[in-house]
Amino acid sequence: MNFRDVGGVRTPTGPVRRGLVYRSDALHLASEAGVDALRSLGVTSVLDLRSAEERERSPGPLPSRHHPIQDHLVEDGIDATACSGIEGGEALLRTLYVRLLDRAAPRFGVALTELAHPGRLPVVVHCASGKDRTGLFVALLLSVLGVDRETVLDDYATPRTSAVHLERVDALRSVLVSQGIEADAAEGMLGTPRWAMADALADLDRRHGSVESYLVRAAGVGPETIDSLRNLLVEQDRASRGS
Repeated sequence: MNFRDVGGVRTPTGPVRRGLVYRSDALHLASEAGVDALRSLGVTSVLDLRSAEERERSPGPLPSRHHPIQDHLVEDGIDATACSGIEGGEALLRTLYVRLLDRAAPRFGVALTELAHPGRLPVVVHCASGKDRTGLFVALLLSVLGVDRETVLDDYATPRTSAVHLERVDALRSVLVSQGIEADAAEGMLGTPRWAMADALADLDRRHGSVESYLVRAAGVGPETIDSLRNLLVEQDRASRGS
């Protein structure tokens, strides 16, 4: 329900190339026709950001490389049932994003480094819902490619309004409510609140100076890898090539 091309947005030197990096939610829900569609796009690799337990419970339809990003809210004993209202659910996401960027930096770094290998492209990056772990991954990628912050946030907050999407959100909300989470809080947790991602990235800027500095110092991404990502994924405008 949340599959789309990451390309097409602008950087200072040119657009991010289309048809190389796709983002998605859980691929195990793809139909046979959906899997055929992935193959028709030339997808050669899949980066799965889900935990080992999620993969075992819902294996994907294509071979994938595993870079698990764990839910640190669970590890920290934060009780989602204590959240109240949509704002409380959104605030929980903000806390999750800050902690994931802090503690899963090496995992994000290794996964991003995968994209610097031409043989791994085109690639699909996914988690379970395609908005939290995948959302952070894509935000880091677009940022280091040179995409401005407002456009990065636009990509994260892009609404999904198809009937399939709404049906699945209803199902996920029911699961959360059955676990004791307030319905409005569940609504907030299932959304893509622009402010939550904005706050998390602003916190990263405050602590590390920039996304690029975070990737190099905390995530272990080499400067040469960042150069490779930009060369592979950004189409240079004629004026940029001339300069």
